[in-house]
Amino acid sequence: MIYHVKTSEAAELEMKEIADYISDILYSPQAAYNLMYELRKQVRTLNQMPKRYALVSDERLAKNGIRAIPVKNYSIFYTVDDQTLTVTIINVMHSGRDWVNLL
Repeated sequence: MIYHVKTSEAAELEMKEIADYISDILYSPQAAYNLMYELRKQVRTLNQMPKRYALVSDERLAKNGIRAIPVKNYSIFYTVDDQTLTVTIINVMHSGRDWVNLL
């Protein structure tokens, strides 16, 4: 089965803020480009077998079906709806952030 992958506004905004921070504050536009490329590449792979990544370790969030893909020092958080064959990217965060309370 092929799933439709959609990205929430919150996730798009977070990725933009991450890229801006790396590019403008850390003065590394190439690193920002490379990270965004890798994040988007991983998101695109979710159209097939989206449940190959585990549910998050937090019980409350796992009950809501939230999964995570680790990408370098970041995590892509998403849900899978088997009825509509839709994957929704809900957020992208640095792995060091308090994602349990931010999701």
